[in-house]
Amino acid sequence: MKTLKLFGILLMFAVVGTGFISCSEDYESRLPELLLKSVSFSTSESGSEEILLRNEDLTFYDIKSDQDWCYPSIDVKNSKIIIRVYANETYDDRTATITLSDIKDGKTTRTFTVSQAQMDWVELKGVNTFEAEMKGGTIEVPLKTNIGERYTVEIPSVASLWISVVSKTRGLEDRTLTLNVAKNNSGNVRDAIISVVYNDISVPVKIRQKFDPVFSLDVNSISIDENGGIFDILVNANITVDVYPEDDWVQKAGYEDLGEDQFVQKLKVLKFDEKKEERKCNVLFESAEKFGNNELRQYLTVTQYRHLFINEEEISVTVGDSLDLDEHLFNKDKLVLTWKSSDNDVVTVDAQGRIKAIAEGEANVTVTSKDGKHTDYVKIIVEKPKDLTKFLTCEWDTGKAITGKDTTYTVGCTISMDADGPGIVLKGYTFYNDSVAQMTVEWDGKYLGPNSSVSSTDVQLKKQKNYYIDWKYTYAMGEYTLRYSMDKKVTITKNEKPAATRRNAARSRRR
Repeated sequence: MKTLKLFGILLMFAVVGTGFISCSEDYESRLPELLLKSVSFSTSESGSEEILLRNEDLTFYDIKSDQDWCYPSIDVKNSKIIIRVYANETYDDRTATITLSDIKDGKTTRTFTVSQAQMDWVELKGVNTFEAEMKGGTIEVPLKTNIGERYTVEIPSVASLWISVVSKTRGLEDRTLTLNVAKNNSGNVRDAIISVVYNDISVPVKIRQKFDPVFSLDVNSISIDENGGIFDILVNANITVDVYPEDDWVQKAGYEDLGEDQFVQKLKVLKFDEKKEERKCNVLFESAEKFGNNELRQYLTVTQYRHLFINEEEISVTVGDSLDLDEHLFNKDKLVLTWKSSDNDVVTVDAQGRIKAIAEGEANVTVTSKDGKHTDYVKIIVEKPKDLTKFLTCEWDTGKAITGKDTTYTVGCTISMDADGPGIVLKGYTFYNDSVAQMTVEWDGKYLGPNSSVSSTDVQLKKQKNYYIDWKYTYAMGEYTLRYSMDKKVTITKNEKPAATRRNAARSRRR
């Protein structure tokens, strides 16, 4: 009986053992059936990703990475695989292989990959300041980058008027950013800072463009006649130029921009009616800004000339006088002329410019070129002649010196004009003794006005015998001689020139 019980127990163990052996041999891992996929981290930053394997029992699974920057783990409770990565501080993408093993059967494995993006980077290769020529052109900015052409270039709005991108050209690669720089017409050196930008990376690049000032005038002098007008000066300049005429008869009258570093400055010259041959004005053209220590400036000389004028504003004559105005005429180009009096009852004028005083009064005598372009006039004042014997007086100043038996006489004379008298111009004097000239003195013109006097030089005589002095003077365009005699008598005589002499003198003075 005992033997039977023992047999039964042994049989039961045999059956159970056979059942265990049969169960182990029947185990099939589900690992090949799991939906696993590669994991990709699109940035270089640290992070984690989860793979959810819903309702899967991950108790007997093990997971490993072949890279220490990637560390996977299994969340058995939630049926998850968790992948964590450290930040990628290299300039390359990187990949890790993850191995998932079934430790229950000891042989089933699955692998998948985890990739992580590079640390994106852009930097300048060398200096960060680049200089462009004034005429413009291209600048090549060398870069080191691992993002290809995925960066952008930010250019300030002001600088975008003269800087533009031509082209943009993983370890880091050498790339070239090519910029186009326009010609510098700004009038000075100019700078800009542009930025090469990618995500949070911003690399500043300084661009400096040279400027070489150009400044010249097409001419440095001009001539214009008395009629004036507006004329153009061509200025070659790539800078701002200020214009300063030194006299108010030359004025700025606007300008015209021709482009290509040229403009026309317009200048207005006023009419020239002064009675002189010419006048000059310097016009300063000056750069508005300094370039270094240099001040850029140019001068233009404006010469305005008269073709024709009478060199007197007014002329006083007495009734009956005649006068050649041709003697007072400036005729630069020997123009053919016409003459005209505004009042023939006072003054007449002939075709040669000779006037005749007819009656007391005033008249304008005008001279005009035959083409009518040039003209001038003079006021003629006709007066009744004054009897100067009422206003002129003379006085002798005499003396003597005795040496032994010899006696020397000294004689001088003073001529005076009364306070109510007119002005005259003394031309000189001659001393006579017994009708023989002893001394002659000539002056270009010595004015004797009202209430004034002029004295002669003393003359020495061995004997006094009917001496006298002749004073020469002009009055109201006439020439006169005042004789003052030894017996203190005054005689005034008007000097008349022969007609032929007057004509010859006039011709010799014509221009």
